[in-house]
Amino acid sequence: MSTSLLRAPGAPTEHLCLENTKILTKLQLIAEFKHWLDHTRDCLHRNEAPFKILFDCFAVGASLGVLLDLPGSPAPSHLSVDVETFDFQLGMPDREKLFANFIQRVYFLEIQGKPRYGEVLRIEDLFGGTNSRFMKALKTVQRLLDPLQARYPGLCMFPDPTFTQHDRRDIVMILVDTERAHVSYLQLILLALEPLVINDNWLSMRQYHDRVLKDMEAMLLRMERSEFN
Repeated sequence: MSTSLLRAPGAPTEHLCLENTKILTKLQLIAEFKHWLDHTRDCLHRNEAPFKILFDCFAVGASLGVLLDLPGSPAPSHLSVDVETFDFQLGMPDREKLFANFIQRVYFLEIQGKPRYGEVLRIEDLFGGTNSRFMKALKTVQRLLDPLQARYPGLCMFPDPTFTQHDRRDIVMILVDTERAHVSYLQLILLALEPLVINDNWLSMRQYHDRVLKDMEAMLLRMERSEFN
């Protein structure tokens, strides 16, 4: 099915645009999600209102998974994607499959109490082309952001300009050390499970945290080099 059948709400209300802008502002401050926004602009050649940009980003089907990867609920291996190699011209069936997986993972997190329960999200809420349906998608994203912001204070806040480069490096170093410990813990679990059937989710989680650690170590290295320049 052609991506030309994607239908964003044609005349978004003022309230919908306001909520959209609030969500977009927060998502742009999350590095992992900002990659999806940047690639959406580059690959779809959008130079449009924030509403259309965010809709296009959500509509690729895979971007929202970032908000579930962060709390430790990675996509199954056969649906795991990388923004750098993702096909932004993906057809509707594949987009719907990715979004359906997102909905399922949200449901599983709701059962665990993170996030709080809300309106049941359906595939047509993203692709249906109405204000009320897209508002449900935005509300779901906000429900995911709430526990993330509680777990990672400052996640969606502009950095304090009074922070020195040294302060930033110290914070990143703490994050790197924490992530290294987490990766080691996951490795121990996988070794313990090796004689048994290893769940794909454990492997996906390990692969995800390996990538996170690699990116964080690269960031720390760049910061350390800049101090000597």
